[in-house]
Amino acid sequence: MKVGIIFVLLALNFSQISAQKITSKVILAKGIELIAVIEKFDSTKHHYDTCMTGPDWKAICLIDGQIWFGTDQGLDLPKNKLLKLTMVINGTFIPLETNGMYNINYGSLTIREKQFKLTKTNVGFMLYGFFSDGAGTYTAHWQIIKNKANRNVLSKDENNFLWQIEK
Repeated sequence: MKVGIIFVLLALNFSQISAQKITSKVILAKGIELIAVIEKFDSTKHHYDTCMTGPDWKAICLIDGQIWFGTDQGLDLPKNKLLKLTMVINGTFIPLETNGMYNINYGSLTIREKQFKLTKTNVGFMLYGFFSDGAGTYTAHWQIIKNKANRNVLSKDENNFLWQIEK
């Protein structure tokens, strides 16, 4: 029996490595956690569009037809992609929008507690996230009401980072 359990655990571990998807979790508050699924970026599975961002500066503007975040403008491809982000409140799973979110952490395929801030509102919660590859920093904000979520900010604009200094 023990051999069977060990085999199943090893098989799950190797399948996660071969799929290059990593699941990680952080606790935000009592009864509230965040679960992320991040995968290594496979350039052969995506389409890129470039644009001129200056007189002599070409950059990847779109990946798979969508604006993307996670690097300073240039031709460097992302290293990873946030596939799924789920907030769990007292056992209820609430999916959060992750379209366009790449390079979640510098040198890591996991999320960290210090990347996030959760605040209680009159009708639910606000979740703030900070993401960066070391240079291409961006933030996302999700409003959660009655187990439904809306990402209302995905931005590089410094004004959207004020949540990091607010008490």
